[in-house]
Amino acid sequence: MTYFLRRPGRFALVAAILAAATGAQAQDEIYIEEILVTAQKRVQNLQEVPVAVTAYSGQMLQDSAIKDMRELATIAPSLRSNQSQNSTTSSFGIRGIGTSTQNFGLESSVGIYIDGIYRSRQSAIINNLIDIEAVEVLRGPQGTLFGKNTLSGALNIRTVKPDHERNGFIEVTGGDFNLVNISAAGNVSLVEDVLAARATVFTGNRDGYVAELSRGEDVLNDRDRLGGRLQFLYTPTDNVEVRLIADYAEIDEVCCAALTRVNNFFGFGGVPGSDFGLANILGVPVITGDRFEDYVMALNELPRSTNEDKGLSLELSLDIGDATLTSISAYRAFDSTDFIDADFSAGDLLFDQNLSEQSSFSQELRVDGSFGEAGNYLFGVYYFTQDLDNFSTLTLGGDAATILPLNPLLQQLNPLLDGINALNALSGGLYPAVGNSFPEGSFSTDVMRQEHESVAVFGQMDFNLSDSLVLTAGLRYTDEKKTLNSSFLNSPLGPPLDIPAAFAVATGIQIWSINPALPGALDPTNPANAPIIAGGFGPFWAPGWGIYLFPTLAPQASSLDEIDDDQVTGTVKLSWFATDDLMFYASYGTGYKSGGTNTDRIAPVFSQVFGPETSDAIEVGMKADFPGANLRVNVAVHDTQIEDLQTNAFTGTGFNLQNAGNADTRGGEIDLWWQPTELFELQLSYAHNQADFEDFLNGTCWVATPFLTGTVDPGFDGPPGSFNPSTSTCNRSGDRVSSNPEDSFYAGLQQSFRLGDATRGYIRAEYSYLSDTMTDGNNEPLKLRPSFDFIHARVGLEFEELGTDLSFWVRNATDERFYETVFDVPAQDGKLNAYPHEPRTWGVTVRKHFD
Repeated sequence: MTYFLRRPGRFALVAAILAAATGAQAQDEIYIEEILVTAQKRVQNLQEVPVAVTAYSGQMLQDSAIKDMRELATIAPSLRSNQSQNSTTSSFGIRGIGTSTQNFGLESSVGIYIDGIYRSRQSAIINNLIDIEAVEVLRGPQGTLFGKNTLSGALNIRTVKPDHERNGFIEVTGGDFNLVNISAAGNVSLVEDVLAARATVFTGNRDGYVAELSRGEDVLNDRDRLGGRLQFLYTPTDNVEVRLIADYAEIDEVCCAALTRVNNFFGFGGVPGSDFGLANILGVPVITGDRFEDYVMALNELPRSTNEDKGLSLELSLDIGDATLTSISAYRAFDSTDFIDADFSAGDLLFDQNLSEQSSFSQELRVDGSFGEAGNYLFGVYYFTQDLDNFSTLTLGGDAATILPLNPLLQQLNPLLDGINALNALSGGLYPAVGNSFPEGSFSTDVMRQEHESVAVFGQMDFNLSDSLVLTAGLRYTDEKKTLNSSFLNSPLGPPLDIPAAFAVATGIQIWSINPALPGALDPTNPANAPIIAGGFGPFWAPGWGIYLFPTLAPQASSLDEIDDDQVTGTVKLSWFATDDLMFYASYGTGYKSGGTNTDRIAPVFSQVFGPETSDAIEVGMKADFPGANLRVNVAVHDTQIEDLQTNAFTGTGFNLQNAGNADTRGGEIDLWWQPTELFELQLSYAHNQADFEDFLNGTCWVATPFLTGTVDPGFDGPPGSFNPSTSTCNRSGDRVSSNPEDSFYAGLQQSFRLGDATRGYIRAEYSYLSDTMTDGNNEPLKLRPSFDFIHARVGLEFEELGTDLSFWVRNATDERFYETVFDVPAQDGKLNAYPHEPRTWGVTVRKHFD
């Protein structure tokens, strides 16, 4: 980020009052820093942009010991980051709205851009933030200039550009859990004032903090990351600039731990659950919910998460008179391999392996300039094409046939199964015994291949209506085409179940000749009756019949789905510059996220195709500087209506991805920055975002509460006695949108001090607070996360003559044991697990500058 000193403003009286009220001794040479952002795809002063933007410089990331985007979310109140079963399921949300990454067919609600290049996979940015110029969090729909998949906001990340000055650093960090991070960057002037290069490299390793007890030595949630970036900047004339960037990053980690929150030893009425079977039948360790804060779990296989992200981009800027022509071409690839113990227990039940390959090419061409004093303009075209291949295999382990039948769905079949066994005994072996419901090694494999093409035309203009009034208007037209070829494969299985027919044979035809009181009973020992009886019960004699009862395993027909959609998004903004240091603005904007296809195996009651998601937002804001007090206050109030919100909730046997209907997110945000003296700085940020479903008729039902207490989900309006969490739908209208703390607050305080003429010291403390949060889409009370807060701190020394910084830092100083998503453990109704955040960590960082 670039800073410039700003002239004193007109609020002399207000500034004096603020300075007196706080006891600050403002000095003439201290002015509010001018922060330059690219929130409207051209360099502008933050305080003159009619967009709610919070900008974080590379220096601030360093001061706060921020190393990745997930850590940044802890100090950015309107930004949320979630990570679930592996590193490639990381996701982001802004103002209460985000998109799960648990489905191959979903795209982000938050547009992610690095050096102007769109990243279609949210997990592509979770690696280390190294050599960063700035991170801008743009709040609210950005559909005009940034395009689709920005209906809740955008993340705009800029890396440090090459230049011809001697500029670079080497940084080494060590800490607890055997943390070792090493990074370095530097410029090289290859041809003076014509060709410069910059190289950036990093590596990071740290042990995990979750212990796996059944092995006694393994730990989960470690860090193993590396990457690099090579850039060239070519400036043959003052009017031409060419920037070439090649980057590569990889992650190879034991991730991610899911700790027990609620056990299911017994359900309502004493029905045994999976934990009872694991402990008393298999005799494997079962971790109880009261040990959640111990960060321990038991697995029979460790999760593994690896991914590679790489790309090549070319940016050309050409000044033509009062206009600039910019071309950005980019190729990107993101490949991942994930393996998880899908039953999250020490039992040998379920394993899931997922391999994904993504490659894309994008081309943006835009021109921006001015109409002189009349205003500015920006017009452009954008092309994006992408190939996505996903291969997912779910495999049954040797204990599946023992534990999975404890699921309530199968327990309802026990009377029927007992009857079949009695029939077999009565017939003297005329019929075979009931087959193994879940044979070891049975699998389901999903092969998804998607081709995607997007074309857009966009433009935005600023009209100077007067010296103090600016009208901004913009439109974007987007055309989307997707073709998805889905193949759902299975290991060999017998015929599918027809449970109604089986019950009909059992009760209507009345085969139970062992009860002679029933008239018309068929004699099962008579071979002549075998075809009728076999027609009802035949599938139960074939191994693997239980697989048909679980949507994530049950056979499904292959499909070819095509989506052809277009959308117009736009914005209108009015900015009033009341003084040099005070701006008010009002804006209306729209956002758009394309539809897709559910690439998970799901219950037939749910649709396989979901439609696009759109947003309409009204925002009113103020940006004010009080130069005499060196105070900046930015305020935004918003109301966003979202139609056909795409939601994805886990039912215990599969993900339910669908358009929820309409949702509304509304609230306000305040950013305050104050530096009354050269040595003291205070930052405050507060966000209130209330996000609720206005109408959501076919939502996902509660799973754990009905099993544990017998309480039916109050949103269920079906016939009495027909409630089944796996196949029923429930009305979620009026419920909270998940993963949204309605109130979040951040305070950062830094006090510097001089230690002689050549040494500066500082103490920095940060406090963050998040209110209670519904963590899953079915809004089950057991999944409500309580409010929590945490503290980060850093003490540093800057040896100016040596160009060396030494700092001691601690994150989550009070060791708060908080967590992210709470979810229903697959096929184990009543059991809930959650993904934990990091405990307290500390370290020492040494940074050597070369300037």
